Amino acid sequence: MTVAGRLSMVAAYLAFAFVGAIVLGLF
Repeated sequence: MTVAGRLSMVAAYLAFAFVGAIVLGLF
């Protein structure tokens, strides 16, 4: 896997975790 692919995967995972934390914080 390329470095760009790995960074994009990490960025997507962090964004998903960030949105999940916001949703959990709202409820």
